[in-house]
Amino acid sequence: MIKKNKNLIIILFIIAHAVFLVMNFIQPLIVTGVSVKMFDLMMFKGYDLAYATTFVNEISQQGKNVYLFVQVPLDFIYPLLVSAFFYLFFLDQTRNKKIASLGFVSMVFDYMENIFVIVILTTVNLTDTIVGIASIATIIKGGFYVINYGLVVYLLIRCRYRMGCPFKNEIKKDKNNAK
Repeated sequence: MIKKNKNLIIILFIIAHAVFLVMNFIQPLIVTGVSVKMFDLMMFKGYDLAYATTFVNEISQQGKNVYLFVQVPLDFIYPLLVSAFFYLFFLDQTRNKKIASLGFVSMVFDYMENIFVIVILTTVNLTDTIVGIASIATIIKGGFYVINYGLVVYLLIRCRYRMGCPFKNEIKKDKNNAK
């Protein structure tokens, strides 16, 4: 059972980051001729109405189509995959469902950001409220991704340097049972 779980965790990590890599390759098709970064990349600064208006006015029709019909759909898949990875990894390492559930918080705010990006790119009259909520979602999403990846690193270090790693204990039990 534990080996299947480990394999699923690894597979989710690889697939999620393959999707992320594709998203990074697509990005230049979106931002060609745009003087500001994509909304998704403003995780620690956020953006305001002037920034969003600049992006919307400068993005080409091809860039907008790629953003709406390729990037955003991939950006609904990536958070689901990476959050499932976080959840299973955290659950495996801590045996605590509350801590494991942290893995899905970034997904909620990533989805919220994606919905607002669609609104921003398709709305004729942008408002401070729409852009402000989108910006807050982007910042919170970024914060929770940092927390989740930080927790992954912490748990990997703990697992490596302490014998209290739940996963290592399960491996030892499986080896002893096999003898």
